Amino acid sequence: MPLRWLEGAGRALGLRVLSGLVLVAFTVATVVPGGWYFAAWVLLLSLAVLYEWFAMVRCAGRWAAAAAVIGAWLAIAWQGSLVMAAYVTLAGAAGSAVFALPGRRGELAPWAAAGVLYAAIPLVALLWMRSAPASELALLWLFFVVWATDSGAYVAGRLVGGARLAPAISPSKTWSGGAGGLIAGIAIGGACAGLIPADTSSTLAMAALVSLAAQLGDLLQSAIKRRFGRKESGVLIPGHGGAMDRLDSLTAAAPVFAVTVSLLAAMAGAGGG
Repeated sequence: MPLRWLEGAGRALGLRVLSGLVLVAFTVATVVPGGWYFAAWVLLLSLAVLYEWFAMVRCAGRWAAAAAVIGAWLAIAWQGSLVMAAYVTLAGAAGSAVFALPGRRGELAPWAAAGVLYAAIPLVALLWMRSAPASELALLWLFFVVWATDSGAYVAGRLVGGARLAPAISPSKTWSGGAGGLIAGIAIGGACAGLIPADTSSTLAMAALVSLAAQLGDLLQSAIKRRFGRKESGVLIPGHGGAMDRLDSLTAAAPVFAVTVSLLAAMAGAGGG
């Protein structure tokens, strides 16, 4: 029995690693050339996340939500307008909530609106960051830190175990896993510091912030799944579950990174002026 369990765990881990490597390869292959390659890849993943959100919540408004995400994508990818993308996202969230009002006494309307924000905000953040000069390096740094955080948390949690981090939300997550993820994120962020225009202390601080945001994004998604009685958001990615399961960390880390980079750039500009 233990041998059979180990064989099953090994196959599951191998499938998880293989599908993860495929996703990493596609992401790197699109972020480096940028342009419509990266924009199309981000849109595809965002729509997959949105589909899984509405399949999990089971409320009306998914078509209005999809139109809002595509509209935000066009605003930022085609027009390059952050203001227009924000307006379309908020209007789409409100519209999706209106469509969801008739069902179950309207109690799911806020979830319909939240689905638009959950899918569109990271999309806008990623495409807006990629539009800056030499932004492919900064985005690669972001991805490396998020991937290192996820891997470090998984390995440390399995090897060390210990006290649960948030047992009411995700019983499998531990404090040791959280610490391992944070350490791995900071280490990789520091090792790849040359990819972003910041001094060493700022880079390490940003890596810590992005790593923490990634782990909070993971916990948020776990809380949402628990709210709707789901173990996984879908079955799209072998070994990982759904798109939401794989992208939960990046969903929170991308907006945090975009805001942080913007603030650092503004501070540098003010200091130079």
